[in-house]
Amino acid sequence: MNAIAARSMTVALAGNPNSGKTTLFNALTGLRQKVANYPGVTVEKKVGKAVLEDGMAADLIDLPGAYSLISRSPDEMVAMQVLRGLRPDTPAPDVVVCVVDASNLQRNLYLVSQLIEIGRPLVIALNMTDIAERRSIRLSAARLGEALGGVPVVPVVGHKRQGIAELKRAIRHAAIARPIDFALPEAMKSAIHDLAGELYPDESDRSRALIQAERLMTHDPSDDLRPILSDPRIRELVERSIAKLEDKGIDPVQADVEAHYHWIDEVAAKAIDPACAAIETTGG
Repeated sequence: MNAIAARSMTVALAGNPNSGKTTLFNALTGLRQKVANYPGVTVEKKVGKAVLEDGMAADLIDLPGAYSLISRSPDEMVAMQVLRGLRPDTPAPDVVVCVVDASNLQRNLYLVSQLIEIGRPLVIALNMTDIAERRSIRLSAARLGEALGGVPVVPVVGHKRQGIAELKRAIRHAAIARPIDFALPEAMKSAIHDLAGELYPDESDRSRALIQAERLMTHDPSDDLRPILSDPRIRELVERSIAKLEDKGIDPVQADVEAHYHWIDEVAAKAIDPACAAIETTGG
């Protein structure tokens, strides 16, 4: 975070609909916020000011709720564009805070997996922990953070303003998560490696090249891929890679979705607080 230490930060709040994101946005910004529309679309744009623990100013953007960055609606399209730095009217975020409903962890982790793939500094605001505990769902923030590749995870209860100071502190220590090694079929992993090598032979960031190749093979409709696919040579390479997999009975889109949900199940299992699980098992 040293590169942005001398200026204000841009922080984007992402999350599923009904994750408590806007309540948390209000807790972070108070009345220092304004509402307009994103140019060209009837999607609400909420921005506000917050002061972090060390006095640094932060410009907060409350993104529209989204279940996925594979945008299927105007709200998800805007969220994807801002998070990928594709909107000229909105600065690319220095940090992404993903608000996760602790009482519905697995449903919320699909978006988290995609945010990890973007490669921006990330913080998880584990919201609604009070509801989760009432449902006997007891999560370990430390274990969840490690399972998510080493990003800070902060338990919060937005409507009670619990954990807000800790969240402000964590934003200053946001981390880029370790790349996820999804459990894709070996043939698909091989195809992604081959395609990445052909498309980006000089790319020093191998992880970025692999993610880009996977997105192309799974028909990601995002704006940033359209110029790439407008090149007939690249389009032919992608179509050939997909055809080879389909000949082997592998649907790249289905395989990608299944791999994400396999990862989600693993992360959710690792996030359970072992101390609480032991108490419940022994009837304590």
